[in-house]
Amino acid sequence: MNAMKTITLLITFLLSPSASADWWETFPTAEAYLDFLYDRPFHDGDASIETDWTDNVNGITHDSDDWYLTQKRTIFRIPLSVPLDQSLRTHGQVQYRQLDSYPSLTGYGHFGDVTYYEYGGTRVVLVPVDKGGDVDSGLPALLMVVRADSTLEELNTVPFPGQAPASTPNHQGQAGFVMVDPEGRIYSATNSGECLDGTFSCLRIYEANWDRLGSDDFELVPASPPELRLRDRKGDPILIQ
Repeated sequence: MNAMKTITLLITFLLSPSASADWWETFPTAEAYLDFLYDRPFHDGDASIETDWTDNVNGITHDSDDWYLTQKRTIFRIPLSVPLDQSLRTHGQVQYRQLDSYPSLTGYGHFGDVTYYEYGGTRVVLVPVDKGGDVDSGLPALLMVVRADSTLEELNTVPFPGQAPASTPNHQGQAGFVMVDPEGRIYSATNSGECLDGTFSCLRIYEANWDRLGSDDFELVPASPPELRLRDRKGDPILIQ
């Protein structure tokens, strides 16, 4: 099975409300695979190349027409028809924006792994934002929602809730990635996957009032339950890094 499909199926199952703690009893031979793709992208099938987008790539997602890709401080919109084995910043069909072009992100320095979502016909990209680095800066991690179109317009930027002083475990000052399930629940984590009780490894779960998207009332609130503990088939924590 294709590696990405395998991982996607596993994550989808883990996020399913019907998933039980004893899932490995149902799937006792569950396995995951990773394909090593060498130094892609290749040029002319042999020599690997670097482009202006291949350094510090933090995440990628897509809709039916475009790729959305983040570097540390840049987000790109790339038509699926555009070959990726080339520089993109000067390509006429590619749009991109720098982190500094969003005034609400002053003081921040890092785009995380993005995901695509559609609500009520509005297509958006969810972008986690934090200060950057492995040390919690004390600033709350943010979720920025941008239009999935050529403008990459910011619709909302809100903090992940449950904020507290950085020394307490429910402070999410880091957000390396974001995911969303079919019901619109949002998942993220600190760099080390801290749980609310200070143990490891957990995904934080949030609800969003999607009907208020684009308004000042849009917000995230902790879901019920507020976290998902990640465990392997033996019940041991799965390390998030």
